Amino acid sequence: MKIRIFTDEEIKKIEENVFVIKVQYSRAIIYDPAFKLWSIMMRLYHPELSAKEIFKAGGFDTNILNIRTPQERIREWMINYKKYGTSYFLPENKEYFTLPKTLEKYKTYNYDRNQFIESVIRLLNQYDKNR
Repeated sequence: MKIRIFTDEEIKKIEENVFVIKVQYSRAIIYDPAFKLWSIMMRLYHPELSAKEIFKAGGFDTNILNIRTPQERIREWMINYKKYGTSYFLPENKEYFTLPKTLEKYKTYNYDRNQFIESVIRLLNQYDKNR
């Protein structure tokens, strides 16, 4: 299997996205947990959108990415969300458990990011209650 290596131009373009933490080893994109949760919320609330459309809405140039990357990432995030809930994604430096167990609320110093994440989590919780 071949590995896709991003060029310096592509790395620069990818890292300009607010939802990207960094591109590691010129091939692995490290996504912000806020984007992961937002993608899950978009998949649940707008099932008519494709994974590629969700990534485009998140500001990604999908022409740079492998054709299956958006689908594979969102699929993986959905599986982990269904198994562990939001605690799998936040906080990044704490342990997580299967859904019956809960952790204390995540706090961050980045107010805008925190507000964004809290609103996404609120919508995900509302979706779960309405199922």
